Amino acid sequence: MGNLITFTGKESAIIVLYDNIAPWAEPLYRDDLPAFLEQEPFHIILEDQNLVLVKSFELDEMNNGFILEAKDPNVQPDYVEAARILSEVDYVLKVHLKAAKE
Repeated sequence: MGNLITFTGKESAIIVLYDNIAPWAEPLYRDDLPAFLEQEPFHIILEDQNLVLVKSFELDEMNNGFILEAKDPNVQPDYVEAARILSEVDYVLKVHLKAAKE
């Protein structure tokens, strides 16, 4: 069992790719992070799972993304559960879990 993947600390992240027509992403285009974070399920996931949005980006002309990391490295998020919930959000195309290197 030496090859188990771990999701710990600041080296782990959730990368979410979504269609840029997602209505819930509109606040990100205006740089209105508080308005984005007030929406379900984002505020619930970030609060319950000790996550923070560290970056939003444009992938190409049709797709954008954002990256979530642990807010407090001393409190371990449930990355898998957060990714599962995010994968069910309309317009989300892909959720990638980046594991910490050991």
